[in-house]
This record gives sequence, C-alpha cells and structure tokens, in this order.
Amino acid sequence: LHEVAGEEDETRTLHDAVTGEGKIVGTVAYMSPEQAEGKAVDHRSDIFSLGIVLYEMATGERPFSGDSATAVMSSILRDRPPSPAESRPQLPRHLGRIILQCLEKDPRRRFQSARDVHNGLKSLRRELDSDASRSPSRADIVAAPESTARRWALPLALVAIFLLVGIWWVGRDGPSPEMTPTTHPGSVARPQTPLVAVLPLKNLGPTEDEYFAEGITDEIMSRLATVRGLGVISSGSTSRYAEGDALPSAIGEELGADFVLAGTVRWARQEDGASRVRISPRLVRVEDSVHLWAEIYDRTMEDIFAIQSEIAIRVAQELGATLLEPQRQALESRPTENQEAYQA
Repeated sequence: LHEVAGEEDETRTLHDAVTGEGKIVGTVAYMSPEQAEGKAVDHRSDIFSLGIVLYEMATGERPFSGDSATAVMSSILRDRPPSPAESRPQLPRHLGRIILQCLEKDPRRRFQSARDVHNGLKSLRRELDSDASRSPSRADIVAAPESTARRWALPLALVAIFLLVGIWWVGRDGPSPEMTPTTHPGSVARPQTPLVAVLPLKNLGPTEDEYFAEGITDEIMSRLATVRGLGVISSGSTSRYAEGDALPSAIGEELGADFVLAGTVRWARQEDGASRVRISPRLVRVEDSVHLWAEIYDRTMEDIFAIQSEIAIRVAQELGATLLEPQRQALESRPTENQEAYQA
C-alpha cells in the first residue's frame, strides 16, 4: 500500500485548478477521461478514480502512466489497462473485472453508483468465503495438504481492504446523490434513483446460441444505462448469474438492487431461411417478489432492434423514469442495420 500513498510527483500539478465545465480539475493521475477533457462530471467520475486506487492496491502499479502530466492524461484518454489478474495471477479474475468496470472510458459503461461497486465486492467476498470453506476433496488434501489457507488468504484480505476503501470513498464527502433517500411527509422513504439489475437472458435454444442471448442482454442493459434517473448494475456483477435457478428477487437482494429484469430468449431458424425470435422479459420488485410487468415478444428477426427498444422503454416507464424525446430517440437507435452482422 505504501506504493499507492508514496508517489507524489508532477501528476499533482493540476490539483488546484478551478472547477466547472471547460476546466481541467483534479490530481492528474486520478482523473477520469471526462475530467481530462474538461467536460462536466458527476459521481461516475469518482467511480473511475476509485478504480485507479483499487488497481494500484491490487497490482502495485498505476493503470495509466507517463513521463509528464500530459502523457498521463493521454494514457487515461487512450489506453485500456490489462486486467490485474494478468500481473497478479493469484487475484480472482472477477476482482479484475470489477476494477476494469470502474475504469471504462464511457461513464455509461461504468458502475453507475458507489453502491454498485460495494455490492460487487461484497458478492465476490461471499463467493471467496464459500470457496475457501468448501471441504476439499481427498485428492486436493493429498496434493496440497497445507496450501488451502494460503491460497485464499491474499484474495480475501484484498477484498476486505477494498470494501473498507470503498466505504471510505463513498463517505468522504457525504452520501452520493444516487444513494440519498428522498422522503416527503406521509410517504415511504425510497431510493432517489431506482437500481435495476438486468440478469442474463436464459437461452432456450441450442448451446451455440448463447452469444445471441448475451448480445440481447447487453443491448437492453446499455439502453437502460442511458436513461436519466435509473441506476443499472453492471454486467460485471450480473454475469455470474447466467447459470443456476435462483429466484430473481433473491439475486436482486444479493446485488442490492431494487428491481430485477429477467427472462428467456429463443432464436428459431426456419427451413425457408427466415428467422424468428421469442423474448419473454419480466420485471420483478425485489422487496416483495411482485412481478410488475411481463410480456412475450414473438416476431421476425428483423424486429430485434425494435424489441430491445420496447423492452428498455417499458422498463423505464414502469420504474417511473421520464423519457424526454432525445432519450427516447437514443433508446430506439439501432447499433447496426446489418442483420447478418448482428447474428454473426
């Protein structure tokens, strides 16, 4: 940890800059891309900075470096750091995914709240605790009679430290906007920003169609992440639930989500070469397991983009988000007009 705290150099030269859009603010080594470009920032900029701190703690190295402040800023804007697990193989790979999710260049693709990061780390700790306490097989005992405790000691210690850092990071300037409850006389307190987890859609077709289900899940998640007033838990936290039959409400509780979007998908190829897609999403409120909305979309493959848009719009509406025309247009946009490219 001394490596993280001990490096004070020219990367601090812009620390005292004036705040505001169009001005570059902050310690250069811990800037977000939007800060480096002088753009307006929100709490997701802090998520990026937290990712840099966690990366240093995990690897002893900074994810973005250079010989000058300008070079560091250029690296922040251009480079994608390698996974911490590449330089530290003893680290859990999912820990690397959590850190890299914090370091996404596009704020919409990062964790959308500090609570999201915290819940991801808590889930990882529970997973490591479970693996560490699982009774080893006889073969494991014979092969490595004294290695089990050592194997899990470092990952568990790191995750515990990261959780403490995350708690401090959230609380150092008071509650972040996305975690502050809004209350009114005579009303029930609820999160200001509803937090939704989009679970991987279950593929009901052949195994080779798994990528298709994953693609649709990612598209719906990305569209919802653009809606102002909604928090979306990252795929780094939800992807682990692709397998298993846990109830959506139970998964949502584990992730700290208020709502869960789950469902199934089947890609049906017909003999005449035409294709149909059947998607059955359902929106569940975590606190009482109530299904707020469900639908069955059974259409030709040409309608796949429209289906994704309709699902995202309907979920946003069910969660009380106000969709202005620019947001609606963004939700209805098509990532590619080439159906074959989408299916490839």
